[in-house]
Amino acid sequence: MERIPVRPDRAEGRVIEQAVARLRAGAVMAYPAEALYGLGVDIRQTAAVARLIKLKGRPAGKPISVVVSDREMLEKWVRVPQPAEPLIAAYWPGPLTLILPARPLVPPVLLGSGSGLGIRVPGVELLRELCRVLGAPITATSANLSGGAEPRTSEQVARALGHGLDLLLDAGPLPEAKASTVLDLSGEEPRLIREGAVTRGMLAPYLN
Repeated sequence: MERIPVRPDRAEGRVIEQAVARLRAGAVMAYPAEALYGLGVDIRQTAAVARLIKLKGRPAGKPISVVVSDREMLEKWVRVPQPAEPLIAAYWPGPLTLILPARPLVPPVLLGSGSGLGIRVPGVELLRELCRVLGAPITATSANLSGGAEPRTSEQVARALGHGLDLLLDAGPLPEAKASTVLDLSGEEPRLIREGAVTRGMLAPYLN
């Protein structure tokens, strides 16, 4: 496993180039997000997605969310219903994952048993630039064994997954923060799947 020191608020060209080259070659990478370390692969690399699932010990059929660089990339992979628009304007980039209707090119393994893809534009500049240069979304599942402790430090990630990781973008311990909120807008009615950094109260004005 290769480790590269990074700062989440910086997108250094050399680091981005190295990471993107590895992702394009099918690597499984851990990276710092707002609150936790994430486990990232290029979602177009089916073998890499399979490796990620096996490495985490993730149950079959469980969906996997992704991060994208911007609105243009978002619309390539999902449809954006009208109720999502004010939420996107208010909370992106940031820790709000919206489950939106997936377009046909989304790999079914990411959707689980549903038809929506969990997706967000992250508040971490490093991640946005990685997606932009890669030209595709990166998976955003947490960098731990399924059901394991929340990975807030690079050392936790290395202990749990170092045997199967190709690359660890190491930002050391992350600040204490809540994980992203997950809101499902893929059906007829909004459903709050997980309350996190964006609270139920903060969402209420957008869901009435």
